[in-house]
Formats: sequence, C-alpha cells, structure tokens
Amino acid sequence: FPLMSKEVEKVKPVSLTLKDRLILGHALPTKGDATSMIIVRDIAKKVEINQEEIEKYKIKSVGQQTTWNCADVFSYEFSAPEKELLKKTFEDLSNKKELSAELLDLYQAFTARASD
Repeated sequence: FPLMSKEVEKVKPVSLTLKDRLILGHALPTKGDATSMIIVRDIAKKVEINQEEIEKYKIKSVGQQTTWNCADVFSYEFSAPEKELLKKTFEDLSNKKELSAELLDLYQAFTARASD
C-alpha cells in the first residue's frame, strides 16, 4: 500500500517556540470535513501546553495577555497529512489577506516545508 505508507511518513522535525505553540492552537481551522477535523485535533494535541509546562514556564493569562518564562525550542514531527493541512491553512490565511504578523514565522515554517 504505497499510499498508506506515504500518509504515515514523517517529515523533518519542525522547531517551535512556546509562543509558536500557543499561536498555532488558535490558527487551526475550527470547521471542516471529518477527516480534516481529525487531523486538526491531532495537531492540537501534539502541540498543546500541559499543566506541568504551565508550572515549569510560569505561564499566566490575564485578560487577553499571556506571559511565560521560556526560551526553549521544542521539536515536532508532523505527518504528511498534518503538514499539508498546516500548509493549506497558512496559505488560505495569506490569500485572504488575514495573515497577521504573529503568524508570519509559522506561515514561513509550514509553507517552506511543503516541498521537503
């Protein structure tokens, strides 16, 4: 099953900061077909912040502002379907002229990686 092996094939790891992880969770689509939403759920679970990290990095939210004390970079491997969904998400935001400055690094990371 060549198609199946391609779907589970891992791509080069992507380095994300804590800020990237927080932003990525909010940039993911909130609606779509069942397959897309399963992929969205898997991405969100992969990069989500857990309780241990909240304590370790002193993450605090006050109103709409979130602060933390973390310079660490986290490495993630995304499957081919995850990578394609992320690429399409950021390209769609750019095409609609809805890409914000805080999303630019993520846009570049995921659209540049599409050809890897």
